[in-house]
Amino acid sequence: LFAFLVILLVLALYNRYRLKSLANRDLEREIEERKRAEEKFRVLAERSVVGIWIIQDGIIKYANPRSALTFGYSPEEMLNKNPLDLVLEEDRPLVAQNLEQCLNGCANSRPYEFRGITKPKEIINLESYGALSLYGDQPAVLESVIDITRRKIAESELIKARKMEAIGILAGGIAHDFNNLLAVILGNNSMLKLRYGEMDPKMNNFLDGIEKASSQAADLAQKFITFSEGGWLSKKKVKLAGLLKETSHFSPEIE
Repeated sequence: LFAFLVILLVLALYNRYRLKSLANRDLEREIEERKRAEEKFRVLAERSVVGIWIIQDGIIKYANPRSALTFGYSPEEMLNKNPLDLVLEEDRPLVAQNLEQCLNGCANSRPYEFRGITKPKEIINLESYGALSLYGDQPAVLESVIDITRRKIAESELIKARKMEAIGILAGGIAHDFNNLLAVILGNNSMLKLRYGEMDPKMNNFLDGIEKASSQAADLAQKFITFSEGGWLSKKKVKLAGLLKETSHFSPEIE
């Protein structure tokens, strides 16, 4: 009986040792896999063209070289910084809200844009996407940060170009209609000159003024057409005295 009990004890101890060895091997394998995963992440993050940082307890625990370069700092200077200190004050509530959503594991976290402040105090446009992660076995936010300042400038220029194109089309349409109206004015003016010009020299002077103003208006309409077709307006020097003398004829007052 004693021998039987000894054998049972030995078997129990052996089984416990075997289970412990298996658990240790599993733990060592898990640790090794985690080390390999962390090393892969580090290599990818260090070489990434996208800014990557890890935020935990309200401070930056890791920042790759690209994110540091985006803000004009070194990776070491980025550590232990409050990420909101790198955000324009007006956009801080937005960033804080997204970080909180990530920590709460919100599934509908999506890319968002905000304005950042670099070390030289320059304002840059950024696009970011965050996700819940673990850092040191504790919840953290893994966030990508992309500088989209050039893209925003290009979009702004494209919007301006489209607005100018729309203005050009509008100007061209107005100019064509304006020319049609001027043709009627000039035609009627010519008829008046033929009927009353020789009879009343003063009236003839007024009709000459109408004709001259109509010609100038036609020239202006042609400039609108040139602008609408993408042409260049030529610059020329004018004498102010002569310009004032010409415009004085536009006065409706009759001497």
